[in-house]
Amino acid sequence: MNKVHFLITAGLLLSLTGCCQTYSGYGRYLLRVDCDEVEINNETYMITRSGDDLVIEGHTFSRGIYRKTRPWLYVHRKGNDKVDITFEEGSKSVYPLYTGVSASIFDVYAHPWDMTRSTNAAFSDNYWLISHRWSANGIFFDLQQRTGDVTSWRLAQPDIFIPGDGTEVPIGEINAKVKIIPSTFNFAQKKAKVEFIAQ
Repeated sequence: MNKVHFLITAGLLLSLTGCCQTYSGYGRYLLRVDCDEVEINNETYMITRSGDDLVIEGHTFSRGIYRKTRPWLYVHRKGNDKVDITFEEGSKSVYPLYTGVSASIFDVYAHPWDMTRSTNAAFSDNYWLISHRWSANGIFFDLQQRTGDVTSWRLAQPDIFIPGDGTEVPIGEINAKVKIIPSTFNFAQKKAKVEFIAQ
């Protein structure tokens, strides 16, 4: 009897964990490929697989900024069966992406800047440094470069780690060092002051 009860419970758990989810509205989601959906303005979006490529709305996308059609996307990480992705309304045409808690920095060397969960800092040659992922020890930045109009971007350097202990990290493409002011780093709130130092 106990064995039958165990098998029934295990079967129920498997069926519940296998259910695909439907999320609503703009935001950041961890989506299962060929399974989970995001519904925005009565349109439903699902990430599917075509060979080795991941596809949304018939368009192949890669890691980083994707701005071919709205909603605009930011692909933070891609796994075999899951994608960490932000769906963005794209209301600010000049910025690469907002995730609902973002700010943009244009005068990067003026003083240390408040960084939040996802903040864009603009450098010369259309480079953008974007704080896209936080850990208990620091912030991961993506270096993106606009290569054409606002819909054309390339991921110049992914996951540049800036530790929260004040270590200066040089980034050659933008001729700058980046450091976090240690006393301001707060992983729980995803906040820190970050200083950009021209080289």
